[in-house]
Amino acid sequence: MNELLDHIDDLIVCMLGNDLDDAGMEELRVWASASEDNMRYVQDKCELWFSATNVELLSRFDIEQAFAKFQQRVAEYQRSNMLAPSRENHKSKYVRLLCYAASLVAVVLATGFLCFHGGQERLLKNLADITIEAPVGSRTMMQLPDGSRVWLNSKSRMSYSQAFGVRERKVKIVGEAYFEVQKNESLPFCVESENIAVRVLGTKFNFCDYTNDAEATVVLEKGKVAINGLHDEENIYYLKPHQKASMDKKTGQINISDVVANSATSWTKGVLMFKDEPLDNIVKILEHNYGVKVTIATDVARRFRFNGDFNLQEQTLWDVLNTLSETKKVRYRVEGKDVILY
Repeated sequence: MNELLDHIDDLIVCMLGNDLDDAGMEELRVWASASEDNMRYVQDKCELWFSATNVELLSRFDIEQAFAKFQQRVAEYQRSNMLAPSRENHKSKYVRLLCYAASLVAVVLATGFLCFHGGQERLLKNLADITIEAPVGSRTMMQLPDGSRVWLNSKSRMSYSQAFGVRERKVKIVGEAYFEVQKNESLPFCVESENIAVRVLGTKFNFCDYTNDAEATVVLEKGKVAINGLHDEENIYYLKPHQKASMDKKTGQINISDVVANSATSWTKGVLMFKDEPLDNIVKILEHNYGVKVTIATDVARRFRFNGDFNLQEQTLWDVLNTLSETKKVRYRVEGKDVILY
């Protein structure tokens, strides 16, 4: 195990010195992404070996202190090599790099942080994102590394970097997700889809942007969020609790309206809750949750609104359609795999 970590240390040093080839970078990436402990080990080593060139520490320590730290590290590794001569070649590159840094401390103080930052950026960019999906007809809940909780609705996908929570908290969404975000004022929580972006500190909200939907929506249950279209970053909108932001994907226009927030988030409990809901919206919800294609054939039917609660675990699509047809406002027929409302 110690030999493995020694080898990983060599890879880290080469990376920070921009001297790591593609094969070495891939080896380090695979090892770091194998577990959270491995990822943390790499990050800790980066911070340890170059702490003397960290901008914050430079403001607290003078050059002599920084130089002494480098000398101490060099001496420690030199003593280690003397005690284990069989590993001298294995450590030689590491010692040379540290000796070089110690002898040219003035240069290191000016450039060390850039090497550290650039190496860390290169590593993080090469780490594969983590992706979670909820198949058709299912819902899933997970906890992110920062303690925030996320529910994914049917046919939804979320991805985030393995470095989530280190310097940023950013996730990407396709579909629908409900968030309970842990507050962290130093690291705002950001949610992005193909069309819209949300920025929060700590709050509860529902985010919905399915690929084929005409609108992307955000419903705020608690706290405060800032919203902007990805193609219009200058205009920022702020939601209050029980408000909904709807963005027309064609025009980019965002409209704010008052809603009952628990109607928008009831799916997290396996319930479809319709409160004076337009048939257009109901059709989208049925398509996402039951994996079917539903078409409204007449403009008259499109104008109707409905109320009702449906348990996704106990009631089928046909139960929902039969209930709608019992209102005498709309009927349905099945054509192959499609459902027609008229």
